[in-house]
Amino acid sequence: MDENDPPAVSYHGAMTMLNEFGMPVKSLCFDPEHDRLLALGYPYLRFIEDPLPKAADAAKAARTHAYPKGKSKLRLHWPRNVAHRFLRTAASDYFQDWQGQAPVTPEDQALCDRDEDVSADEARALIQRTVTIPGCTWSGRYEDQYFLTEELFGTEFVVNTILDALDALPEELWKQPRPPNRKAAHAARVLGFLFRRLPEAKREAARERLRSFVPRMQEGLAVDEDLPIAVDVVLNGSKARQLTRTHESHYIYLSSYIHAGDDPERLRAIAAHKDTIYTDLDPQIVYLAGHEIFDVLGKHRPAAREIPGFIEEIGKFKHPTVVTLMVELIGRPTSKALPMDWLRAHEDFARPHLDQLAKGRGKLAEKAQMAQSML
Repeated sequence: MDENDPPAVSYHGAMTMLNEFGMPVKSLCFDPEHDRLLALGYPYLRFIEDPLPKAADAAKAARTHAYPKGKSKLRLHWPRNVAHRFLRTAASDYFQDWQGQAPVTPEDQALCDRDEDVSADEARALIQRTVTIPGCTWSGRYEDQYFLTEELFGTEFVVNTILDALDALPEELWKQPRPPNRKAAHAARVLGFLFRRLPEAKREAARERLRSFVPRMQEGLAVDEDLPIAVDVVLNGSKARQLTRTHESHYIYLSSYIHAGDDPERLRAIAAHKDTIYTDLDPQIVYLAGHEIFDVLGKHRPAAREIPGFIEEIGKFKHPTVVTLMVELIGRPTSKALPMDWLRAHEDFARPHLDQLAKGRGKLAEKAQMAQSML
């Protein structure tokens, strides 16, 4: 090992390399770059790229994503001039409207036509607006706002801005079921991903500041209010109150455990539970729980509309069960040619497992035999 390589440490019984922020880089994927991104919190990050589309095309792309009528193609990778235009739409009532009643005004549309970059002061004010305007739900647009701002101005900038906004919230948003505070709760959950991308000393300082809010939230935590629960989960992981109580009368959402990587075994048990709700398998959950999660999925499978994304994300992981899942999905209407494309792209790895499946009986064996003939 080169003296400049990151250190290896024991992480839940396995030797694992650490990244520049002290996070474990697990060897889970075919491509080491995907392992690196998972340690950073993938898919909870964004990338800003050049070259830039023409101004009119950039405005159209930002407008489609912010005020969706059609389907936006933007996900993790954003052209710079589209990102700036999109961020500015957080000034609109439509962006912040949690009831879906606010119209998209001509002024809102015009925000996407401005070609100049968002300034640091403007970006800070837009995040504060998103965190502090009450709402009973949240939108993926808010994650885009936080993570694009992170790309432009740095992780510490966004962490401090969110913490400042939470600190300034009225006391009733910490303690009472109404007015709704799910937008603020979502911002607190986002901090859990941002913390991973801070140097250790700054991460601990930010966590201490978040912990300083605990005395304000005890009443809200007792009545299961969203913001105190989010702070508790980010600070305490699998030991958070919401994640340690019995679930006899509560829904179990796998997404609630996205910051519970401190107990991979329990995370796998939650994923295996027949009543746990998830229509897809978040790659970050796989990162936290390890390859073993593929062996406990039971009958959990993605919803039809989620299959293309499931194949794209789970196909990054190097594990025999992934081969089985791909074979299962052959012939599903929304799968199209994706499972066979994956098997061809990973034939050297997939072939031994495919041959083993083909020796069995039933539909899975028949699909495996068909896949063999098509490779």
